[in-house]
Amino acid sequence: MSDNTRHNLAQSEDWQQAETLFDAAVKLPPAERAALLDRVSEQQPALREEVESLLAADENASDFLRSPFTAGSQGGEQPARMGRYHLLKRIGQGSTGIVYLARRADQPFEQRVAIKVLRAGANDESHRRRFDLEQRILAGLEHPNLARLLDGGVTDDGRPYLVMEYVQGLAIDAYCDLHRLRVGERLELMRTVAQAVQYAHQNLVIHRDIKPGNILVSAKGVPKLLDFGIAKLLNPALMGAAEPTATWVRLLTPHYASPEQVRGQPVTTATDIYSLGVLLFKLLTGCLPYAFQGTSMEEVERVLREEEPVAPSVMVRRPLPGAAAGSSDQTGSARRRSRARGLEPLARSRRLAGDLDAIVLTALRMEPQRRYASAEQLAEDLRRHRLGLPVRACRDTMRYRTAKFLRRHRVAVGVALGVLTLVFGSLLALGWQSTRLAHERDRAQQQERRATRALDFVISLFDISSANRNESPVMTARQVLDRGLEHVHRDLASDPAMQASLLGALGTAYCQMGSFEPGIQALEEAVALARRHARSKPALADLADALGIQLRNRGELKRAEALHREALEIYRDAYGAHHPSVARALAHVARVLHTLGELEQAGVLYRQALAIQRETLEPNDPGIRMTLNDLGLLATHRGDYAGAQRLLHQVLRLENSAGAKQTVNRAATLNNLGQVLYETGDLAGAEALLGEALAIHRKLLGEHHPKVAQGEHNLGAIFLAEGRYDQAKPRLEAALALWRQNFGDNHQDVATAMNSLGNCLYRLGDLQQAEDLLRRSEALYRTLLGDEHPLRGRALLALGRLENALGRSASAEQRLRLALEIWRAKLPEDHWWLAQGESVLGESLLRQGHWQRAEPLLVASYPRIEAQLGSRDPETRDARQRLVALYRAAGDPERAAAYRELPPAPETPAFAPR
Repeated sequence: MSDNTRHNLAQSEDWQQAETLFDAAVKLPPAERAALLDRVSEQQPALREEVESLLAADENASDFLRSPFTAGSQGGEQPARMGRYHLLKRIGQGSTGIVYLARRADQPFEQRVAIKVLRAGANDESHRRRFDLEQRILAGLEHPNLARLLDGGVTDDGRPYLVMEYVQGLAIDAYCDLHRLRVGERLELMRTVAQAVQYAHQNLVIHRDIKPGNILVSAKGVPKLLDFGIAKLLNPALMGAAEPTATWVRLLTPHYASPEQVRGQPVTTATDIYSLGVLLFKLLTGCLPYAFQGTSMEEVERVLREEEPVAPSVMVRRPLPGAAAGSSDQTGSARRRSRARGLEPLARSRRLAGDLDAIVLTALRMEPQRRYASAEQLAEDLRRHRLGLPVRACRDTMRYRTAKFLRRHRVAVGVALGVLTLVFGSLLALGWQSTRLAHERDRAQQQERRATRALDFVISLFDISSANRNESPVMTARQVLDRGLEHVHRDLASDPAMQASLLGALGTAYCQMGSFEPGIQALEEAVALARRHARSKPALADLADALGIQLRNRGELKRAEALHREALEIYRDAYGAHHPSVARALAHVARVLHTLGELEQAGVLYRQALAIQRETLEPNDPGIRMTLNDLGLLATHRGDYAGAQRLLHQVLRLENSAGAKQTVNRAATLNNLGQVLYETGDLAGAEALLGEALAIHRKLLGEHHPKVAQGEHNLGAIFLAEGRYDQAKPRLEAALALWRQNFGDNHQDVATAMNSLGNCLYRLGDLQQAEDLLRRSEALYRTLLGDEHPLRGRALLALGRLENALGRSASAEQRLRLALEIWRAKLPEDHWWLAQGESVLGESLLRQGHWQRAEPLLVASYPRIEAQLGSRDPETRDARQRLVALYRAAGDPERAAAYRELPPAPETPAFAPR
């Protein structure tokens, strides 16, 4: 039964009626069944749909195809009889075998069996050895929850067959949903299956294909594990030559296969434990732990390598993958999945949180040695959880054991405490009372003093009675912060922990207003105080992380990275590896690496952060949106513009659904998406988005904030790319002035503004001032970001192009080759910056008279630039003009004319960096 079928079924308001009709319809012949369904549809069309879904599920899940047996069925001619058995119907088939329903012909009573015979097309030596191994495996297994081997033989044409116990039932997931089993009942079924797997392991057999279709549950609720067709024997003496190559190892079901199976590595009993974990996840949530875009080994391996499974308690609150945003399918899917399991979504999430999350995630660990050591341990943890006992998967602490004991014996403990209170209370009351009251009084007074201090601090910020009479009674935000800073220094020296906390809050507020100098100074003071006096390590981590953010904004990247990594380690020690604070610190480290040009490392950390956030936060949490935003910007910088647009549009949809349409974070999303459009040549679309982002920043942050400088710069870059140089220049000059005002002269953003303004002046013909700005930009990039940062390559390219125009082409060639060397080491090989660099290098060679060396560079780079930016972009035009100049120099006017279809670029053949 499909997931959608089960979801629709669980949503039905008249479940009993649907089940009754199903029971009646399933016994009828096709014509009578159709008549019954027609009568139902006249009155209740929705009910008919549900009954038809149940009938389809019964057909698919029972492995009992109700088509009549034909002698000429796939696999070649078959007799109506096979040994002592009459064949009745074909009930299944695979790539190597066909399964028939049969009955014994020589018994006084009817005994139905399942016969598996090797297909005619698979009757080679390797398949026969595999078939023989399956027979030996089944012959050695005798367990009430394993399908038994009854007999075997060889057909007249020499193909082996197995006679097995016939199991008529539903796949375990379909059975659970059809009967709306509650969580506890599902766990009991899984415990039985785990015990059957443990029995197989004790007999040195690994199943290797545990999935719902291979576990059928009878009408009496008894699960049976089937199909040991790709199982593995651990006893070398029994293996013989049955597993000749690694081909058999790769026979698997991708959604349930373990990471080692997918990678083609040796399998152990831990392989089956992983598959049991996937199955348990499916039964508890209605979903699989991973969403694969396809079932190729490469795709499955990529997902398993890059993603972490979400906790079941988080998954049950999420909409179905692929549901349209805002659709009834999306909004109702969590409720339908939960109702099929007897609980509402929040109640089911609470039911799964804790022990069951830990049990499932332990079974699903990537490393085999970190999973349960045996299927028996998994079964035992399921038993202990049902009894309220501590489980192996959870950390064994006194607090945890005590909590489990209290939950298990809450009534007895309550009665015992009541009796003890009555017996001893009167005896000890007088002795305890004075001590307890003194202690409580001291603690309450201490808390009251701290609360009063905090309240007094807030009130004092807005107290105008002590203000200068010449001051306006309405204070600016900066005046409020200045007064708060003075108050913290003057009045809270006796409470350094509170002083550190308030200094951190004030420092962050200063920086958010764009006042970085007092803000960073307050944060540094807060971190120093916290190192000496913080009441907890996470309090220090919060302040170190906040300081790291502002140092990164100011361009002090190495100090910022050290602080973020310090915070990350503290959070991990305090909260474990899967906590929102850990994810936040990971993302902050990634942003520093991103700024430093370490794009691969940044991507790994961003994805780790996102996996933790999706496991621990609600789907539309701002932290998730911010990390998706970062990944979108990273994709842009790597030249993956389609991926960037997909991620950033996802963020915009989430922001729209949250009503976050006038926020700084939304402006950041618009800015990043505008940059993607700019890089891909959609300048009009980019201008609209960047203008909207700038308007939001101006409204929320004022005229002098660094984000406003960013907006001015980006719009200036748009005008530069469009050839509107007179409009670009004032925008770029304003951006440079604002960034200098906020950050001083030694900042990455200042280098960026100088680079853009230098190129604008070059386009306008002011070559001397352009060269001065471009040289200072390149030197500043090198000082701040290192010799091999991609942005330094942009500055080198701009300088090389300028030197070409000034007749210094040999010097230009050296700069351009260095830029290309940097980019080839840092960027994907198809990034368009490389094409741009090769085109300008071709111009340098052409100007030196080396037209034969220039030709391959100019010819190969032009179509890549045009494909990226469009035929009318100034950069594309410049590349065309170089080809015209090339073929003129080569004495080939016809080929030169072929590249003159478009009007030439503006008079000065200059460069607008992107």
